[in-house]
Amino acid sequence: MLGFIVGAVSGVFQFWLLTVFTRSISKGEVSKKAILAAVTQFLVPMLVLLLCSWLLRRELLWAGIGIAASMITLALIKFAIVLFHHTTRSRPLSESGENQPADEPGSSSISPS
Repeated sequence: MLGFIVGAVSGVFQFWLLTVFTRSISKGEVSKKAILAAVTQFLVPMLVLLLCSWLLRRELLWAGIGIAASMITLALIKFAIVLFHHTTRSRPLSESGENQPADEPGSSSISPS
């Protein structure tokens, strides 16, 4: 199980690096920090699995599972947070404090004058 813990920690670090890189790119900034995060993001799993194969050979499979599990879990959590944040901000609140239903596709909320 030590391999799973090592893999999960490295997967969290790898996800953080990927987030740093994608935020920078989506803002239109290509800085040295973003390039370093992108390169490091690819090297982390290779180094972790290489070290695990030398030091904890029996835990190598669990390390790979830990990397994948933490990356997938964090991606789903991040997706849910962004989706929830987007849906709560896109619908205006009515006077009673409830969300108003979204407009029908093709309809306009602008009244002709």
